[in-house]
Amino acid sequence: MEEESPKVLMTIHLKNGIKISGLLLSMDQNMNIQLGELDHGSLPKQFQGLKSMYIRGNAIRQISLDKTEIGEERIQKLTSDCRMNE
Repeated sequence: MEEESPKVLMTIHLKNGIKISGLLLSMDQNMNIQLGELDHGSLPKQFQGLKSMYIRGNAIRQISLDKTEIGEERIQKLTSDCRMNE
């Protein structure tokens, strides 16, 4: 049985200056990210009604998350897994 992924709250800083906060639903090797449970206070008016959002990796400038949100050990494991896949 697969282990359930922890829910990770993150803020995505886009190259156009927009910040989007929500829960990570999925991410692929190209840094394309799907967020759910969006923080509508962080969204521009045209995105206020959305429940989830797909963000292309090439539009992302920075990703912020609190290491207590996912756990320092999990971050270290994920980064070492990424290095091994290079």
